[in-house]
Amino acid sequence: MFKQRLKELRKKHGITQEQLAQILGLERSTIGKYEGKKEVIPSAEVLNDIADYFEVSIDYLLGRTDDPYPYENFDEYIPEEFNGDAKKYLAFLKARDEDVQKEKEAKASELVTIAAHTDDPEGIPPEAQEEIFEFIEFVKHKYGIGKKKEK
Repeated sequence: MFKQRLKELRKKHGITQEQLAQILGLERSTIGKYEGKKEVIPSAEVLNDIADYFEVSIDYLLGRTDDPYPYENFDEYIPEEFNGDAKKYLAFLKARDEDVQKEKEAKASELVTIAAHTDDPEGIPPEAQEEIFEFIEFVKHKYGIGKKKEK
């Protein structure tokens, strides 16, 4: 269960194995092992770090609960700008998640265009897709592509 939860959370947050490894101070291969075919559970310290980063409970990571946010008093986790209104905050989170999903779909569309130049576009693993997008963003930034021209 841990490997599925970790991969799901990482993808939901739009980060690569490499990025998560850097955030946690680990090697990318370690994250790969955690998400691999064989169930590998990290140390308690690393579990705490992962739970803290994704703001979920360790019980959720380990599959002991399906509730990733089992806080007893949710109000203390609502940012001040929502004045303690959980419904407004949840609506904001839902809209943000929808925006992230739309962005992922747009990237997938870009990938189809890029992948059309390969023999097997469906065979490109998610990590390779993420590296392609990162490289595209690097090239755009390097050459100023997509920036609005100043008048």
